[in-house]
Amino acid sequence: MKISSRISAVIHILDTVDTTDMPVDKVLSYWNKKNRYAGARDKAFIARTVYDILRNRMACVWWCEKYDTPVNGYTLVVVYMHFTHADRVADAFFDARNTFAPPPLNKPRQKLLNRLQSHPNLYSDDMPDFVRCNVAQWMYPLFESVYGDGTESVLLSLNQEAPVDIRVNTLKSSVQQVVSALAKRGIDTTPLYGVDNGLRLQKRHSLSGVPAFKHGWFEIQDASSQRVSKLVDAKRGDKVVDFCGGVGGKALAIAAQMGNTGRIICCDVCRNRLQRAKIRLKRAGVDNTECRVLTSESDRWIKRRHHRQDGGFDKVVVDVPCTGTGTWRRNPDQKWRLSETDIRELTALQHRILQSASRLVRIGGRLIYMTCSLLPQENERQIRLFLQKNPHFEPLPMGDVWRDVFNDYPVPDNTDTLRFHPPCINKTHTETHAKTYDGDGFFIAIVIRKKL
Repeated sequence: MKISSRISAVIHILDTVDTTDMPVDKVLSYWNKKNRYAGARDKAFIARTVYDILRNRMACVWWCEKYDTPVNGYTLVVVYMHFTHADRVADAFFDARNTFAPPPLNKPRQKLLNRLQSHPNLYSDDMPDFVRCNVAQWMYPLFESVYGDGTESVLLSLNQEAPVDIRVNTLKSSVQQVVSALAKRGIDTTPLYGVDNGLRLQKRHSLSGVPAFKHGWFEIQDASSQRVSKLVDAKRGDKVVDFCGGVGGKALAIAAQMGNTGRIICCDVCRNRLQRAKIRLKRAGVDNTECRVLTSESDRWIKRRHHRQDGGFDKVVVDVPCTGTGTWRRNPDQKWRLSETDIRELTALQHRILQSASRLVRIGGRLIYMTCSLLPQENERQIRLFLQKNPHFEPLPMGDVWRDVFNDYPVPDNTDTLRFHPPCINKTHTETHAKTYDGDGFFIAIVIRKKL
């Protein structure tokens, strides 16, 4: 494909992301299927460019607004191309011989490009903090309330490309087998700190076509997600509910911890997500897990289970729907979809889910609350509110849980809850923190049900 054809695809994909609810990875996947003539290098360039623009969207928007130019996929690409591929702008927008090229620059877009000529860098000293950090203006104070002087460092870290981490499926393979299988295909890995079965790719590679992946030897799972899965501390023979199971990522990790024994109920309100979970569970050789579609967070099954067996589950994992602020490195489009109303609605839903899921926990059992968010209203405040309303639960200090699970690995934060920060926080932390905080942002808290 010519550069003009690639740029035309980027503009189309950006406009689709802006005008639909589809996440960017799905939009890219659909485009790839529809345009099978595109080569691997073409697809890689298009995906990389789309993600780069989404990560730096606020800065690109700032330039458009500075020069009174409407914001859309085309103008975002004009700004991006000027600052990153200035030598290829002519080829990208003035290829009259290519029927797949984008429309030529009209007067407003040409005027924007002309005005950008006097600016050498995408980031300017007169940009506000929220623009420089590429978040919506209303979101910046939310992070500032948590991180203070470290806010810019955190947000800039969330704007970097995430590494690729995998979890070896010990039900089918071993770390050494996976390392060797990937090495034969030119894919080098390094061990993840504190996660016996975790590996990180030294360079990004597509893994969907790798035979070891197709055979269920490993799953793609971020380092922080692997660590919180281990903190569930599921034992052989346990009865576990994965209350917001989604496509089964946590259930897969927990099933491996349990050695395919006991019982896991993977629940979700979305039938399609659970269908994908079933495919992954089958590929991984997991046969102790049942997928159950719920009508809502207060499905009748929960009530029946509570009245008949007083819950009866040893562990109830609640990885609730959230803003996903901790995963912006992987999902930069999410930050532009959020509104203040979304946060209010999400926190209300999270509280309802916690309340309902707690009915499934037996006396002495654990309710394990997780988010991939960094915002306190979705994390610490939710747990405080839950404990205020439910005195028959008490917090389990995460420092104690960490020592039980990770043994010799030092506790990163010896508190009742645990927040996995983005990697940038390591600048002021010890080497232990630097190794532990090398994944997405995550939060976990565990409460135990006691007799009144």
